[in-house]
Amino acid sequence: MENEIKSLRADLDKAVEENSIDEIVALLKAIGLLNISKDLLKTTLIGKSVGLLRTHKNSAVSKESGVLVDKWKDQLQIPKKISEPTSPVVEYTTTNKLKKSTTSSTSTTSNNLSSSSSSTTPDKPTTPKRKTFDEDEYEDQGKQNNGGTKKQVIHSIVNTTSLPHLADATRSTTLKLFAEGLKMDEITELHYNQAAVEIESQLFETYGGANSDYKVKARSIIFNLKSNHLLKKNILSKTLTVTRFCTMDATEMANKELKEERERMLKYSREAATLSREAATTDQFQCGKCKQRKCTYFQLQTRSADEPLTTFVTCVNCNNRWKFC
Repeated sequence: MENEIKSLRADLDKAVEENSIDEIVALLKAIGLLNISKDLLKTTLIGKSVGLLRTHKNSAVSKESGVLVDKWKDQLQIPKKISEPTSPVVEYTTTNKLKKSTTSSTSTTSNNLSSSSSSTTPDKPTTPKRKTFDEDEYEDQGKQNNGGTKKQVIHSIVNTTSLPHLADATRSTTLKLFAEGLKMDEITELHYNQAAVEIESQLFETYGGANSDYKVKARSIIFNLKSNHLLKKNILSKTLTVTRFCTMDATEMANKELKEERERMLKYSREAATLSREAATTDQFQCGKCKQRKCTYFQLQTRSADEPLTTFVTCVNCNNRWKFC
């Protein structure tokens, strides 16, 4: 648990440094799903990293970090102890006779009540406790189905509206974030929970465990599921198989707008690479992103000879790029 929290903190600090808002929010939600004790908050310094984000200029980040800090404060409050009645202790004597040992004030009363009511009131049948899905049951079903496929085990586990509880905290967190990313108004909870389990299981099998490669791929999937509605629809409708989806890279999973932006930047880089001379520095242009004026620029003939030159500008402060004729 401690190593996982430290890893999440390192990823969070890196995302903050790169100002990747979507990744910051996703990591804060992942951290919020963990049960972090007071000692772990101190040793991992995760509380410090999250606490600093409460004053972040992005409202989504500041809100998510504030909720997480408030949650930790509530969890770390020491609850008041409530006195409970002493339950009877059952033990065997040397003559194998069953006797009940309780406090002296309650033993006489309970014996009198039992003797007067035993002849008239029969014992009520106990209702069997409903079983829940946990990691042991998950593993047991896998062992019992040695002759069957993994797919059969998965379907038996997800035949419920709630997600299975996994002993591995990393897998459990990943599974919850997958289900959250797959949510659609017109899709039932059972449907996207089942898809989330299948994706996580495929990912776990592909990378041979919840290792660093597994985590990197999971973060990429979570980010793209939230931003690509068409991708979610194709997965839930089985148009896109889970096996194929888990082999897609970030470029393939990206939404249409992001693909167009990447294509535009690639075109920009190709055009810039054809320039034979170095870019000049100027304060003539103002960056539309950070409003600074420290920029580099160069001009290039990208169209016919009778057309004006295209000016390529790069902001030195935030690396924002644009061009104009």
